[in-house]
Amino acid sequence: DFVIEGLSLLASKPRLFVEKILETGSAKGMTALSWQAGLTMRMATQVQCQLGGISPQRVLYARAGDAFPLSEEEMRWQLDFFESMVEKDRGRAAAQ
Repeated sequence: DFVIEGLSLLASKPRLFVEKILETGSAKGMTALSWQAGLTMRMATQVQCQLGGISPQRVLYARAGDAFPLSEEEMRWQLDFFESMVEKDRGRAAAQ
């Protein structure tokens, strides 16, 4: 809970947003979230493994030592994608 809340605050995203990314098990989503939160790629790897439970074979690793393996455009797309998922979930919950 503490780490999820910390990621939420650092990324300036609601807790539900962080939980949605973790729930889907998306290595790209977790990498983009880490980037948005201002974490290093090495920390993003830990988020994927420790918090996200992603197997080492599926983890996105740093390029050239510490560079993010996705472009800024790809990471922004991931963040927008998960934002839309959260909005859809909120819409469904409000309709019930």
